[in-house]
Amino acid sequence: MKSLIVIPARYNSSRLPGKPLKCISHKPMIQWVYEAAKNTTVDKVLVATDHPLIFNTIKLFTPDVKLTGECKTGTHRVIEAIQDEGADIVINLQGDEPFINPKDLDKILENLRQDPNNIYTLLTDIKEEDMWNPNVVKASMKDDNVIRKFTRGWNWTGGGKPYRHIGVYGYSVKILKEICSQPPTQSSNLQKLEQLSWMDKGINIMGIYTKNNSLSIDTEDDLKKAEVYAAKR
Repeated sequence: MKSLIVIPARYNSSRLPGKPLKCISHKPMIQWVYEAAKNTTVDKVLVATDHPLIFNTIKLFTPDVKLTGECKTGTHRVIEAIQDEGADIVINLQGDEPFINPKDLDKILENLRQDPNNIYTLLTDIKEEDMWNPNVVKASMKDDNVIRKFTRGWNWTGGGKPYRHIGVYGYSVKILKEICSQPPTQSSNLQKLEQLSWMDKGINIMGIYTKNNSLSIDTEDDLKKAEVYAAKR
């Protein structure tokens, strides 16, 4: 069963343009993500980008990069990038997770190898102030670890214990093709969370809890926090 980690890297981020190229401790953010992914049991790591500047920067540290066309979502960029890779299972790792723990990615790979019929993602503890931040996606699980809810909002009535969602998904190529072939649902469009479409279509997303609270980079303030965090590593 061939495994692949794909890191979609889009240049035109609305909150932080050129985000993958922003430096943390003198190293591009995308390189941090790539190096974390390489430190797993995966067969291959591939970066997929829509921008020549990102493409050329990545070429400085790895040949494993593909230039894609315009894509609706990062998930569509992943499926375009893997067309000739012969992979069976894929992890979609967001390019704004520079401090993702490789052991957590291996947990997803382990679950996929045992049961490729679900989608897997990571959840961690959430800080009180992040409950009010629309840039922080919240999630809760049922007793069997199936995700009950994803939201950017802060009304958590009846939602179960809230966690912070970490931007990574693992799925079989079969499921990846299925979710990319379907149009987004109303709830997905409303919250700008593509995973809500998958849940609306009856696909289970399994939550894997981790104590490793990775820092997602969405704003200049996040970038400043990342510099402080990197200096302590």
